[in-house]
Amino acid sequence: MLQGLATQFCTSRRPLHAPTTRAARWIAAALAIALLAASPATPQAGAQDDSPAEAVQRYLDAAFLGNGDAAALVCQANRDARATAGPGAIVSAADVLGIGADTSGLTYDTTEQAETWARVDVTGRVVFTIEGLDAPLEVPIRALGLGTFWPVFERGAWRVCSTPPAEAQGALGPDLVARQFMTAAYAGDYDAARALLCAAQRDRLSRAQYDAAFGNLLQQGVTLNLDTASFEIVEQDGAEAIVAIGGQIALSWTEQGRSIVLDAAQLDLGPVRLIDENGWKVCSQPG
Repeated sequence: MLQGLATQFCTSRRPLHAPTTRAARWIAAALAIALLAASPATPQAGAQDDSPAEAVQRYLDAAFLGNGDAAALVCQANRDARATAGPGAIVSAADVLGIGADTSGLTYDTTEQAETWARVDVTGRVVFTIEGLDAPLEVPIRALGLGTFWPVFERGAWRVCSTPPAEAQGALGPDLVARQFMTAAYAGDYDAARALLCAAQRDRLSRAQYDAAFGNLLQQGVTLNLDTASFEIVEQDGAEAIVAIGGQIALSWTEQGRSIVLDAAQLDLGPVRLIDENGWKVCSQPG
């Protein structure tokens, strides 16, 4: 179904993915569908004295608990891309599905910080209570695609971004570069995808080859949401890394208003090989 460029850059046809519980898959699938319909909100002022980690905490509390307008806390780039990574969408999904959430078990760690950007990793579990179920469900935050954020300082406050800014590119690990590449490739962004390839592969990828691999999907209006997909480093040394793709991937047909959520294994997205060329680059050989 999604054969072409992405699977050309696989070292193996055997899909690898991290195990998730049935509960995590169910919650992630429900939220991923809601994310597809998310739309940006009117910007509002954030707390100017927030740290990057505090900004992410405010965002997730607003998203899951309804404590404020989460959509107003995201960065300009996410609003421009209509990729708010869950603000009102999570809350509306919870309302519709009768889901309550407890985020007190989450921890927020600022792992990198520059003057205008930072990386915040979120760990722990969200506890969901669902109408009709006797026991709550504990779901790792990473199973929901919300384990890493890239706050940026803009308009006098830290705002939450789901993707790193350009100036943070050199600090990205192979898992994040693999995610960026797949996101760009399936979004029809040839230039961004090509820029994330190693020199040898970049020279081979003409625009015509890219269009041949992805043109049919784009013409059908098929888009992928990788927010709840996992990109896990399964091997790494100083010069090379292998990243496995797992979790859930949401597909939507924009003109038809349809969407489905599938396991990454069903889409045959095999592991991706990357090498370090002054920063990690996707460089799998055709297999």
